Amino acid sequence: MPIDDTPPDADDTTLHITRELLQAIREGRIPPRALIVLGLEHLKNLCPHCRAEIDRDQEDRRRVAYGGAAAFDETFRSLEAVLEQHSAQLGAESERADALLAELLAVPPARRLEHVRADPRRFAQRLVPRQLIDLARRATPAEPAKVFSLAQCAYAICEELPGQRHDRGGMMVESLGLMGNAERLLDRFEEARALFRLAQSTLWEEGVTDPLVYAELDSFRGSLANVLGQLEDAARLVSRAAVVYAGLAEVELAARCAIQLGCIRHQAGEFEAGIQAFERALRHLDRERDKRLVWCARHSETACLVELGELAVASQHFAEDQDLYAAFDDPWTRLRRDWLEARLLEASRPDEAVRLFQLARTGFLAEGSVFDSVLVSLDLGQHLLRIGRIAELEGLAAELSDLLRVRGESLAAETLAILRTVLATIASGAATVRLLGEAAATLRRRGDRRAQAGLPS
Repeated sequence: MPIDDTPPDADDTTLHITRELLQAIREGRIPPRALIVLGLEHLKNLCPHCRAEIDRDQEDRRRVAYGGAAAFDETFRSLEAVLEQHSAQLGAESERADALLAELLAVPPARRLEHVRADPRRFAQRLVPRQLIDLARRATPAEPAKVFSLAQCAYAICEELPGQRHDRGGMMVESLGLMGNAERLLDRFEEARALFRLAQSTLWEEGVTDPLVYAELDSFRGSLANVLGQLEDAARLVSRAAVVYAGLAEVELAARCAIQLGCIRHQAGEFEAGIQAFERALRHLDRERDKRLVWCARHSETACLVELGELAVASQHFAEDQDLYAAFDDPWTRLRRDWLEARLLEASRPDEAVRLFQLARTGFLAEGSVFDSVLVSLDLGQHLLRIGRIAELEGLAAELSDLLRVRGESLAAETLAILRTVLATIASGAATVRLLGEAAATLRRRGDRRAQAGLPS
């Protein structure tokens, strides 16, 4: 069974207890148990005796007693009677859960958790958290605040369920994973990491064995690592999730992970590996049924082809995919299309390429994506150097300098340092296409520390 035997504390970095985490716990955004998990991690790191005792306790809890073949025979003889007995009970439980869910959804999101905690035993039915989790998953990634509210209520209800419920632990991990992913989408990365760490600890504590639960958590953790520029960790986690989904014939989920992995490879500058991942995903997707996923894979694959200099093939892809671009009339898709088209037209129609670069650059700013606007600016700068329009390059540098002064707080300090070096080089007249290209590649690898809309999450 594809279950991760890595201890919950064997993560990329050790988390510390910070004022921000304590504030998040006081505000109810992170369960208080996270504080215990982090405290135990520090004890394990600092004290050999504590580490040995905690490891022994975890090993004891993982042991499962085997009753022999007779126990299995008795189980199967009883199965038919059990199913008949529970059929009517499940029907009544489902009706009750539907009523409780409708009641909870009628409460304003900010008060839902308080509503649950006012009478937790009334909501402590297995189907209620399952329905909340399913609703939260359907709202991912478009509505992170809604996802967090629903998953938070599901987790609170799961804590009230009897410990012997076989799916209690799995639902707790699913809830924490969805909460953490929502925090990532809201750019609250420290809170996301704390929730993912709590989810990993819960896998062990609750004895969760469902591989789908493990795979989803790996996928979410991979998304966070990707945003933070930890591309090796991101690729490892997403690849592991893809293997699990493929092994369980979860075709769409496996394809989503393959696209996610392709985007990570593209960000890392591994363009051939990115194309392979996108092709692997496309083999399992239907162009009509899975239109958004197909668009994401095709668009990103075309971008990889451009980076490899395969402009003829990339242009053919771009022409073939106009129906996909037309199907999604949102700013994010239109700006990505304009940016890609500008790259394709640099050699054949340089003036039109400049116009499209400018359109994408200002459009991303209007949408609040300073990082994407900066990357487009660097691509435009390389194009202006190639066609010898130095005065326009200097004007672009002046605009970029103003942008960093006014909106630079949304960028990481390392990103700002790289961009200031680029601007100084342009001002000195020493800028080259290679220098701007290397700066853009470095920024892509580092990531923008923000979630990217439109990608599988």
